[in-house]
Amino acid sequence: MVGGAAGGVGGWLAGDSGSASSGGGGTGGAAIKIGSSLPLTGFAAADGLEQKQAATLAIEEWNARGGVLGRQIEYVIEDVADMAPETMLSNFRSLTTKSNVDAIINGYLLFSGPEYDVVAESGTPYIHVNTLESNPEMYKANPEKYWMTFMADPSQKWYGLGFPAFVASIEAEGKWKPANKQIAIVTASDPYATGIADNLKASMEKFGWTVSLFEKIVAPLNEWGPILQKIRSNPPDVIFVSDLTLGDIASFTKQFSENPTPSLVYGQYVPSLKEYIDLSGPAANGVIWSTVCGIAPGTQADDYRAAYEKRWGVKPGGSIGGILYDEVNLYLTALAVAGGPGDRKKVCDVINRSWYKGLCGVYHFTNERTVAPYPDDTADPASGQPHLYVQIQNGQQKIIYPKPYTESVFELPAWI
Repeated sequence: MVGGAAGGVGGWLAGDSGSASSGGGGTGGAAIKIGSSLPLTGFAAADGLEQKQAATLAIEEWNARGGVLGRQIEYVIEDVADMAPETMLSNFRSLTTKSNVDAIINGYLLFSGPEYDVVAESGTPYIHVNTLESNPEMYKANPEKYWMTFMADPSQKWYGLGFPAFVASIEAEGKWKPANKQIAIVTASDPYATGIADNLKASMEKFGWTVSLFEKIVAPLNEWGPILQKIRSNPPDVIFVSDLTLGDIASFTKQFSENPTPSLVYGQYVPSLKEYIDLSGPAANGVIWSTVCGIAPGTQADDYRAAYEKRWGVKPGGSIGGILYDEVNLYLTALAVAGGPGDRKKVCDVINRSWYKGLCGVYHFTNERTVAPYPDDTADPASGQPHLYVQIQNGQQKIIYPKPYTESVFELPAWI
């Protein structure tokens, strides 16, 4: 089946479970409930707000068209704050037993894992972007138990595994050449950040690089003087910071800019947030970041950004809002195909066997219930999600890798 989009700006590309439709033709009935456990307070509150607003926008668009098969959609949100495991579990139990949601549509949780047993117990479809390699490993180890789980992006291992190819690509452009092939890696201590850092260390060493510094910190950290002193004592070609705390990356950027080394600066994901540029000011120019679930350029992205700004009065960031918007549309389109949320295994089967084109690429789940990254794990940009590398240039976010998604070319930072 190839058909038009039922939800938002996405498209149901292929499948064999019928055709999707919203509104007319349905029998109506009780509202469909979608739940989320989002960080509305705490260190990731900026992310949480954007996730909430993007998911709400998608739900409102469906409701304005008549809902799914004549049924409206309700949104139930629990605040996961600083993502402590006990808070996460309490939220999931509340969503599945008290609110009785039909599905949990989520962003990322740093200590994911235990909530898989909660959704397994209740049989609640769970779509998320935890980006943790441990999640698809759990599914692969016991697919009969975790049939309702989907990680709607590639795992964090691809940040490390894909980085050498990116570095090689900008070197090949001739605008930058490493002086000593050394990289300094700074990582927060949570499983997500350390998973990225460990894979990066191994992959860079495999390609002939030396890790001159491997520093693990406890976030949040606002004073970077001691670590910067180590970096300045032996200037590397690349500084890679894996830390999801907005204030940490902004303060690192500003303190680095006071006495910079001739190094490329990479901040994992966080510079995608509009608040990062606000906090860092001109020091943000030249910084590079990447995401395996970023908004790809095109008319879909333009339409989403216009709708988001009209609804909320601010521009969205380049990643997390788009992925929540996609997840909601993916799930609700599957409901329309499956005939509603009642048969949860049928809904999950529809999701698993179909292809969905969203803002952040194509959602087609592997045997491990994750998505392949392009170009890291698939050579076809139409069969996965692009691993986008972005550089901040004159206060603007510009995709510089990989083709065909590029909006600009790499620019040598002013401090080099």
